[in-house]
Amino acid sequence: MSDINASGVQMTVGLEVGDKHIHACFLDHHGSIVEESRLAATASALRRRFGDGERHRVILEAGLRCPNSATRQSSPIPVDFELPT
Repeated sequence: MSDINASGVQMTVGLEVGDKHIHACFLDHHGSIVEESRLAATASALRRRFGDGERHRVILEAGLRCPNSATRQSSPIPVDFELPT
């Protein structure tokens, strides 16, 4: 089995976004944890960690203080995006 799916995504990354920090959990295509890390909740920290061009499926978790938390759906919605340079 290939490590890359049809869309070129190698890993799934769960991001728990807080006011000051982002906790990241990287899963391989089998669902095994490959890496866990904590980043500053800044654009520059995200660019440093994800700016290498590697594609990831990203799952975001937002707390109750998120303005859209009341309308949050129960299942993750995959979104393709690129970080601005």
